[in-house]
Amino acid sequence: MTTVDYLESLQDDLETINTSLSLASGTNFTDIATMAQNGQISAGGGADLSEYFSNEITYGTSSLPGWRKLAKKVPGPLTITSGNCSHLFNGYTGTEIPTLNVQSGVTITNCTYMFNSCRQATEIDLSNLDLSNVTDVTYMFYYCQAVTKIDIRTLDNTVITASSQMMGSVPSNCLIIVKDDAFKTWLKNKFYSLTNIKTVAEYEGS
Repeated sequence: MTTVDYLESLQDDLETINTSLSLASGTNFTDIATMAQNGQISAGGGADLSEYFSNEITYGTSSLPGWRKLAKKVPGPLTITSGNCSHLFNGYTGTEIPTLNVQSGVTITNCTYMFNSCRQATEIDLSNLDLSNVTDVTYMFYYCQAVTKIDIRTLDNTVITASSQMMGSVPSNCLIIVKDDAFKTWLKNKFYSLTNIKTVAEYEGS
């Protein structure tokens, strides 16, 4: 699908939602997200909006429906339904990453580009996810320019096989919480500009 085709499909989706819910002409995805979050409209309402209001997300460049990419805050929690989290929040424009859970029986193994270019996000807390089997973190947090805290305490550097640009363009003073000294050393050796890496013990004892 070309960029033009994708944009046209989003516009068609928007018009369908507005018509189905009798929303005012000109209502955009961000407006719809805000109304949904405030309880003014909900999944259903006489229209099948499951694609837009589902609390489950899967991998792929279109994993977040159009309105979620444009919304400043996505309602959570969201349930990850695939072990492949590649591009899950790629390009998301919101300031807050919603709480994430993992579907029972799912083992996360791939986090490539998971939060790539989340340029407005200020905190990414993955402490409740089991990331101990993740082998690929390539570009995982690349270009998260506004982030002040990243909690990846469940990642295990001993199983990671690819990590190029994992923390590329992350602010040097961003607080990064990792599981132990071995991970701290591993991360410092790869991204020497990072100055605020703490182990769980250091963070919880501070």
